[in-house]
Amino acid sequence: MTSIAAINPVNFQNVNFRANENQQTTKNSQDYQVLTYETEGSTGKKWGVGTASFFIPGLGQAINGQWGKGIGFFLGEVVTEILASFALAKPAIGITGVVLNLGNRIWSVTDAVKNAKSEVQQIVPKNQTEENKFSATA
Repeated sequence: MTSIAAINPVNFQNVNFRANENQQTTKNSQDYQVLTYETEGSTGKKWGVGTASFFIPGLGQAINGQWGKGIGFFLGEVVTEILASFALAKPAIGITGVVLNLGNRIWSVTDAVKNAKSEVQQIVPKNQTEENKFSATA
């Protein structure tokens, strides 16, 4: 699903647009605007944030811009590691810590992959209608 994050006016002098391979035209910047919108993340980004969250829970969320979630998953990692360190002294607490740690890691990876987004910018004519903004080629 595509959603428009912001519509920014363009502040550039002249932009060269290639109409076809042999023809190049120059347009004035007042006729165009930059659309910034988010799309579902690419497979590469999903693998990247998932791997980051596997090794350091919360890092994938931070890469996705979800700092609060990232800090939460990282603090969950710290707490469950502390609980797991009691494995020799108090086995019940240690086993609980290990299970919770594994759950925190799995949750962190799946959440990071699910929320991976890519930001895309596109130059479109200002007079273009809402329906065909995303079909324009620049």
